[in-house]
Amino acid sequence: MMRGMTPVLPQVLAPVALEQGGVVTAAQCSEAGMNRDDRREAVRVGVLHELRRDVFTPGEYWQASDERERHRIEIAGALVARRWRPGRAGPPLLAAGGTSAGFLHKLPLPDNPRTDNSVFAEAEELRPWDRRPHHIHLVSANRDRRTYRAGVEVRPAALPPEHVAAQGVIPVCNLARTAVDLMRDSTRIEAIFVADAAMHFGASRAELQAVLDSCRQWPKTLTARQAIAFADGRAESPAESLARVVCSDDGIETEPQVDLYDALGHIGRVDLLLRAFRVVIEVDGAVKYLDPWCGDVHRAIEQQEAREKRLRDAGWIVVRTTWHELMNNPEGFLSRLRAAMALGLRSA
Repeated sequence: MMRGMTPVLPQVLAPVALEQGGVVTAAQCSEAGMNRDDRREAVRVGVLHELRRDVFTPGEYWQASDERERHRIEIAGALVARRWRPGRAGPPLLAAGGTSAGFLHKLPLPDNPRTDNSVFAEAEELRPWDRRPHHIHLVSANRDRRTYRAGVEVRPAALPPEHVAAQGVIPVCNLARTAVDLMRDSTRIEAIFVADAAMHFGASRAELQAVLDSCRQWPKTLTARQAIAFADGRAESPAESLARVVCSDDGIETEPQVDLYDALGHIGRVDLLLRAFRVVIEVDGAVKYLDPWCGDVHRAIEQQEAREKRLRDAGWIVVRTTWHELMNNPEGFLSRLRAAMALGLRSA
């Protein structure tokens, strides 16, 4: 590269980055003709983005990536820095796991310093499945102790081949293994959030149980076992899972995500149903109004009100609650719910 010229990424580096999950090393840059000064200038003007010492990603690729893709690129950088290369024969020795894998799988992350926000935030609009971990979490099958260095936590643990899948070329603990690891690092309610989400995204109860059986000698498996037994993949958000837990702890069993009809046809799918009492539970969260797929907020509210009127006209009693109430005043919610159940019995 000529002094004074605007840095340009050598074409030979593009396929190298593609093969390694979007990253290149300083040595590979040198082989392509970029010396140290060239790399510094390329980082300064944004042609390269430095992930960690001597590991880079093309700046254009980094700028075009969302938070989840950026974390995946950071994982690739951490793996390459540890001499990982794609296509290695034999069982996996290193893979993204824990909160990093959970973030890639869009699982709710536990309330701990490894994530940006607590899953117990007052407003569900914080979207617990979108909280980028503070650091990279790797699982190593050939380490004998946990290490933390330069923003990367490496935990020693078994990595059976059936527990690892690839996202692109990056080895990542699969959905079931990741869910079990997160559940073991969670409170009871957090573990239920994770188990519900894992089953909602396609992991079966049998798959979760098989992973748990394979690591039954590991710490904190009881919490995971109880969460798997209680889990229901029909739940569509942590708030719905929390409502189901609050009800169950009070001896009230509910059906999640039930389609209801009237003489005009399909009314809609309700969050939770107490069929024998003619009671519908709807869990309100700002996320449903802030989500870009929702469209116009006022229109969404109008549709919700029209839907609720049809439910009431069809003889259903609607009890609305919120994430905030379920977290901070569950007795208030249960009191209103019991009153609605009593009314439903009298009406029947």
